[in-house]
Amino acid sequence: MTNDLAGSCLILSQDFLFGSRLSEAISDRGYEVSMQGSLESSVASTTEPSWSLIIVDLTLKTITIEDVVAWQQSLTPPPPLLAFGPHVQTGQLERARQAACEFVLTRGQLDQQLEQRLDEILAR
Repeated sequence: MTNDLAGSCLILSQDFLFGSRLSEAISDRGYEVSMQGSLESSVASTTEPSWSLIIVDLTLKTITIEDVVAWQQSLTPPPPLLAFGPHVQTGQLERARQAACEFVLTRGQLDQQLEQRLDEILAR
């Protein structure tokens, strides 16, 4: 049996309920998923696969969006970065936009548009 994965996706989140929904949707598209609770553990626990997508939960307290963007930009090639957070945390969402996140959505938007967004981003 051969391993025909389309690529690897990283989810930075400690929300296992929503994270499992993200993981399942990504896996259904043929991608390997790694879910980590910190940027340090994601860097240390991998041999730097060529990420196809990085998704970051803006409620994660162990990292800043600026650190994630800096790390993402150091990768070759830099994968797409999707940040999401609660709609009431407008400051966090704006920080992600200011940090040059390519995709910034509220959790509700991501939940409603998950299939469409993954198809759009992973088709690149």
